[in-house]
Amino acid sequence: MGAKAHSLAGVLFFDGLSQESRASLEASCRWRACEPGETIIYHLDSSDEVFFLVAGKARAIIYSDSGKAVGFRAIEAGDIFGELAAIDDKSRSASIEAVEPCLVACMRKVVFWDTLRTENAFMVRLVDHLAKQIRDLTIRIYEFSTHAVSNRIHAELYRLAQEHIDAAGIARIRPIPRHGDIAGRVATTREAVAREFSHLTRLGVLQRTSTELLVLDLDRLAAMVHDASEFKD
Repeated sequence: MGAKAHSLAGVLFFDGLSQESRASLEASCRWRACEPGETIIYHLDSSDEVFFLVAGKARAIIYSDSGKAVGFRAIEAGDIFGELAAIDDKSRSASIEAVEPCLVACMRKVVFWDTLRTENAFMVRLVDHLAKQIRDLTIRIYEFSTHAVSNRIHAELYRLAQEHIDAAGIARIRPIPRHGDIAGRVATTREAVAREFSHLTRLGVLQRTSTELLVLDLDRLAAMVHDASEFKD
């Protein structure tokens, strides 16, 4: 990834900024290329930079003392992470690991706050982002408290499918999610995920190829998720 890739143009948070303002921010950032599996920031680290994922995919995760991985969210190109430590001056709330080769723009805390104060569009995008994170975590807490393991797997699969629906109404998830990654997000084991995926395959909801996981019947999966909820329309 060369110097030409060092652009914030594809990061939604900077939509609405002038070209001059964005160029100034690009010049102020420290740019970092990360390989798959590399830790970008560590849980409980005391650093306070804010990061923007320009290219690639990453994940927010915490490991228990026994090595069990608890996943919180997938981070896609265009996303922000690390903003909480810059806001409240506390240690990092989770580790961030690269899933694919990544290019990250690292913004100093002082620049982040200056941008918040001077660029209304940036501030609005950040508030929207924080509200979405709170809503997503609220849903997950509800699911952990009320849903059986199989229902939590269905809900996570349905969320993932929403990002990959084609014109025919089939979700083509690429790359194929690892059982361990899904297990970490829904507080179960990879064996439980494998069993439920096999069950969904027998029902005709899922199909796996060499390159992608197909959700063939989104309506049925949605109904399974809905039926597990106590709050129905």
